[in-house]
Amino acid sequence: MDVIKSSSKKKNVAYKRAIAMVFFVILALCWLLITTDDRVEVLRKESLFSNVQQGEFIVSVDGYGEFKSNDQKLITSRSQATVEEVLLKPGASVQPDSVILKLSNPEIEENVLIASQELTKEYATLKQIELSQKREIMTEKVKYAELEASYEISNLNFQAQSDLSTKGIVSKLNFAESDIKTQQMSKVLAIYRDQIEQLKLIHTESINMQKEIIKQAESNLRIAKDKLDRLTIKAGMSGVLQQSFVTLGQTVSSGAQLALISGTENLVGIIKVPQTQADMIKLGQKAKINTRKEIIEGNVARIDPVVTEGTVSVEIKMEGELPSNIRPELSIDGTIEIESIPDTFFIKRPANIQPNSVAKLYLVAEGLNQASAKEVTFGVESGQYIQILSNVNIGETYIISDTSALASAESIVIKQ
Repeated sequence: MDVIKSSSKKKNVAYKRAIAMVFFVILALCWLLITTDDRVEVLRKESLFSNVQQGEFIVSVDGYGEFKSNDQKLITSRSQATVEEVLLKPGASVQPDSVILKLSNPEIEENVLIASQELTKEYATLKQIELSQKREIMTEKVKYAELEASYEISNLNFQAQSDLSTKGIVSKLNFAESDIKTQQMSKVLAIYRDQIEQLKLIHTESINMQKEIIKQAESNLRIAKDKLDRLTIKAGMSGVLQQSFVTLGQTVSSGAQLALISGTENLVGIIKVPQTQADMIKLGQKAKINTRKEIIEGNVARIDPVVTEGTVSVEIKMEGELPSNIRPELSIDGTIEIESIPDTFFIKRPANIQPNSVAKLYLVAEGLNQASAKEVTFGVESGQYIQILSNVNIGETYIISDTSALASAESIVIKQ
């Protein structure tokens, strides 16, 4: 009997222990459900935080780009040719007479030789014409002199017969014949004199015609030489060789691009800004250009109406003299000042937050490793900052990294 009682007591103790264990498990589960609520965990080292600031908020638009020259010259080929020599490479400083390339074209070189020979031939023709005309004039002058001598003799005879005729020594018929002959010779002499003058005019016209032929030959030679000279490619202006579009041995056609020259004096900043912010930019707004070495102030001078790959190009005109190290194509960052809000709250722009929107941020509890969701109204953005329009306090800390994976959690735990 004693053995039976002892076994019954042991069963009762085991049953009570099992009941107690179930009770404690249920309590633990209830506590876990109550304490965990809907909170999730994030790692501090994987999160970004920003404090609310208050004060003047300068609304600006940031962009990137490069310096461009307003003075540019595109050099093209005037004829088909082969690149024979490359003397300067992009980035080299140039003067108007700096030789960049040398081209060759055998046909152009031959044309210069032909034109030169043709001009020499026409000059020889002119010389021959002048000599021929001199001989012709001399011949005519000799004939004129002979006629003039005959006239003088005839006139002397006439004068002599005139005195004799009055005395009756010479018959009136002979005297009349002498008179007619003298008058006729006088007329012939006058006609011959006019003929010589007309011949001189004809000679002059002939010379002028040949000189016109020479002028044309000279023009042909100039054109041929000009084409030959243009095979030596010069900068034509002071500045920098910006680009060279050809290589040694390359054959280029007429009109082909050879090189681009940019001046170094009249430079402007061309920056690309997001299309979504371009409508805030106005002509005359102040801007700052950052060259990584210095800050240069300027003003908005032009806004490109064309949108390219989601950006709009804005031209910034620099104020004052530019530093000597500024060159075309130098990479720059630009900031355009849109407006200044005197007293407002702002914070570093959280991930995925757009201007003039309402979104949920997680406010970090001071001194605690937890954060709770809070609805925040945002205003305009400026660079990496964005304005806060809703009720916040200066110094409050918010999580600004991407929290889209946290779903709708109202509170989170920040783990070290």
